[in-house]
Amino acid sequence: MSVRPRPAPLAGPAWLAPAHEALGRLPAAERGDTVFGYTERQLLFHEGDTLVMLGDHEGAEQAFTCSLDLYAPDEILDRSLIGLGLARCRLEADEPEEALRLALDTLLAVPREHRSEIMLRTARLLADAVAVRHGEQRAVREYREALLSA
Repeated sequence: MSVRPRPAPLAGPAWLAPAHEALGRLPAAERGDTVFGYTERQLLFHEGDTLVMLGDHEGAEQAFTCSLDLYAPDEILDRSLIGLGLARCRLEADEPEEALRLALDTLLAVPREHRSEIMLRTARLLADAVAVRHGEQRAVREYREALLSA
């Protein structure tokens, strides 16, 4: 088992500092247990998800990227959800076509048999969000068609 370097601490909002401090106080066994404990990578993923929902796409992108670095390449679901989170960051950065491209690339990189409903639902919700903000443009229609055939 290889040991990955720990990502640099985030310079996120001060209101998130207590969450990182609480994680640091957990016993090592609980910080390493993804089922009954809570890991740094889970915290960073949830941090990214929260920040993108609040419109802080730069902070979210940093948290998602740090989280992604902590997941092994074979952890398909988590890595895919992070990739879809990064696509949401592009939408928040007012780059709707890049958001759709990144989301589709993320989804298509996952073998069909590993594409879970949560991945597909998240990908569909991105198209809905792009359409609400930027209209039902050609890129959205093409993206939806690609999702149907994926």
